Amino acid sequence: MSNKSNKKVFNTIINALSEIFTPIIPPLIGGGLVAGLGKMLQSFGVDPELIWMKALIAIGFSVYAYINILVAMNSAKLIGGTPMLGAVAGMIMTNPAISGMGLTPGRGGVIGAIIAGLLIAFIEKKVRSFAPKALKVHLPPLISVLLSGIIILFVIMPITGWMADGLTSFVIKLLEVGGPLASAVIAALFLPLVMTGLHHGLSPIHLQLIDTIGFSQLQTLNSMAGAGQVGAALALLIKYKKDENFRNIIKGALPVGILGIGEPLIYGVTLPLLSPFITACLGAAVGGALVGLLNFGASAIYVSGILAIATNTPVLYYILCYVVTIVAGFGFTMLLKLPKNESVNEAQE
Repeated sequence: MSNKSNKKVFNTIINALSEIFTPIIPPLIGGGLVAGLGKMLQSFGVDPELIWMKALIAIGFSVYAYINILVAMNSAKLIGGTPMLGAVAGMIMTNPAISGMGLTPGRGGVIGAIIAGLLIAFIEKKVRSFAPKALKVHLPPLISVLLSGIIILFVIMPITGWMADGLTSFVIKLLEVGGPLASAVIAALFLPLVMTGLHHGLSPIHLQLIDTIGFSQLQTLNSMAGAGQVGAALALLIKYKKDENFRNIIKGALPVGILGIGEPLIYGVTLPLLSPFITACLGAAVGGALVGLLNFGASAIYVSGILAIATNTPVLYYILCYVVTIVAGFGFTMLLKLPKNESVNEAQE
């Protein structure tokens, strides 16, 4: 296969993952923040046995407990299948009743859910193509649910469960062996990943880590990348005192950057000048190294910036890393030899 073909396949996979996970971002954020609030209160000494505390945890983690249903539903929709049948594929994977068959509900995680959703949609479409008109309403769902259900339980779940375990073990081992250095490198690479949209490809890994060990250090490293940019942007506010247009762009992008949405700062502030984009990555590396040293992570994904205070435990570790990263991004950017009082266009020239 040529490099061009490889690139096309790779882009297709990334785009597919984006289409599957992007619609799920709101419930993941909402649930993650609610669960994070409960965990944060618990870390401050609030009794986790209180009814309202149990309610917070139950409400918040519901979307993570049944994420396979949403993933399988969107996977089926991706190739033109009936989304609700995709949801059924996810339900088959998650159903507690399968534990009575010696199977583990949810095994295979979102990787298995993606394949399950694609499978049930593929079978449904094939059956619909040859089903008699009188049976077009009944035959496709009957065969797709039955056939895919058997394959999901006895083929997809065992294989993807093994794959998910291997992937999780690899990431954990990488962070354990590489320590702060590995965490620094990963944090430094997150901004380029966000810039290209490739960070969506990490969603299954985040979710698998949370399901296996209770937190994703990768998600926290993602937050450090955003903090590095915030620091770089603050430095640029000082360096471009007389460029009101550019300062207004920075002021508009900074609040959402602090809340964990980095694209406005990437495309509107740091990347056009290039060197501040690099110093933001270096700032992220400093924070990433500290995260690796302290060895903690987030219990939810798609929540970063200051909001991730609610999803990272211990809270003080996250605050320390976030502040240090902002300072590092600020410091590195202040060292740049950028014209302080000229426009961005002049600086680029």
